[in-house]
Amino acid sequence: LPVLVYISWQSHVYRMKNQLLELENRKAHFALLKSQVSPHFLFNTLNSFYSEWVEKDEQTAADLLVLSGLLRYIITESDKERVPLTKELAFIDNYISLHKKRFENQMYLNYTIEGRPGDQMILPAVLIHFVENVFKHGIINDTAKEASVSIAISDGILEMHTRNHIQRGENYSSTGIGYKNLSDRLRYAYGDDFILEKTVKNDIFTTRLKLPLNRP
Repeated sequence: LPVLVYISWQSHVYRMKNQLLELENRKAHFALLKSQVSPHFLFNTLNSFYSEWVEKDEQTAADLLVLSGLLRYIITESDKERVPLTKELAFIDNYISLHKKRFENQMYLNYTIEGRPGDQMILPAVLIHFVENVFKHGIINDTAKEASVSIAISDGILEMHTRNHIQRGENYSSTGIGYKNLSDRLRYAYGDDFILEKTVKNDIFTTRLKLPLNRP
């Protein structure tokens, strides 16, 4: 009798494990479907907006296409090991262009690129971290406190600098998690072969990034 009880109990445990495994598989499958559906929903919605606006307001329709391109890049490219530097720079150009619309020509940002990206590759969605922080935490609409973003490409090396005045009451410690995540990504991708620095002095926030570029 004890043997039969043991066998019955083992069979029950086995069935429970299989049920739990099947449940986990279903959850994973659902998460995958959800991750695939959501981007398509966003793109289809933006495309429908574009079709609706293209005859009413060509500029608004063009802005919707830019926004769609930004979303597509983040969703389809950001999980890759490397992307063409040209795509990363185009993303930043479009991102800044949309913000120009938001500030209605009251945006004071000196954005410069030196050198040619060519066919060089970079870790995706790295440079935008710095640009986004300038807009999110910095002063952009004061001509006396112009912000700057500069990117230099030379001999297989990219170096980026940002500088912006800090908004009143802004606590830059709130950006710590994003900065740590970025640092972890860079260390995983480049080992110790990169420089990542940030400073706050006299209400001015500056950053510096230097990393090697890869070829396909």
